[in-house]
Amino acid sequence: ACLYECEPSAGLYRLWDEAESDHPDYNEWQLHKMPIKKSFCDSWYTACANDYFCGSGDYFECAAYYDANAEKAAAEGDN
Repeated sequence: ACLYECEPSAGLYRLWDEAESDHPDYNEWQLHKMPIKKSFCDSWYTACANDYFCGSGDYFECAAYYDANAEKAAAEGDN
């Protein structure tokens, strides 16, 4: 999600636009032919090599996992 959220030019390389949202392969996050320097990829990999993702690594699955654990921690903190 970081690339999509932080890279200002990412939107220029979206494979699909909103007018194609009824296409069966539509994925609003899918990028296509975005030029990325090897050094950028290597740096990104090195920075994240030891990171862990919850579940299948799906951003929204992780967000739900985080929210559930945050609520649990808040409830435990009230005791």
